[in-house]
Amino acid sequence: MVEKRALFLQALLKRLHEVGTLAQISSIQGDQVILVGHRRLRITEKVSEEPLTVKVDHLKDKPFDMDDDVIKATSFEHIGEFTYPRLADFGAAICGANRHQAQEVLEELDVHKRLRLTLELMKKEREISKIQETIAKAIEEKISGEQRRYLLNEQLKAIKKELGVETDDKSALSGEY
Repeated sequence: MVEKRALFLQALLKRLHEVGTLAQISSIQGDQVILVGHRRLRITEKVSEEPLTVKVDHLKDKPFDMDDDVIKATSFEHIGEFTYPRLADFGAAICGANRHQAQEVLEELDVHKRLRLTLELMKKEREISKIQETIAKAIEEKISGEQRRYLLNEQLKAIKKELGVETDDKSALSGEY
């Protein structure tokens, strides 16, 4: 039992990334936990396994010029409470990035590079969205065409029946016998 627990803790430690986020639980809704990220951390030392305790360094962004054209261009614009570094982190979190891509953004200390990484992720997300939109439109057009064809066929049958030119299948069968 003790060996199982030790193996479990070792496996858990291997899954932890060296860089992560200090977060506060905002709310718990069923099986969904809403977190508010505060700052990025780097694990510097494992203190104990039971309970898992580590020492961390608080990561600081490298200095950057807020008036730099590249910063302004890649961060779209300063939005409300977001600073440029937090905007990069937020953008990476909300787009469809996989965990490795999001981790890469989280670990990057250079704000220019972090904004560029996030912008690349958002561009990929936009391209995927365009493809999904094209597929959805093609499906909708196909369905609309089939629905229109069905409606026109039904109208044609009703007109022929009214004119006595054609009867529906049941009437034709019952008239023969």
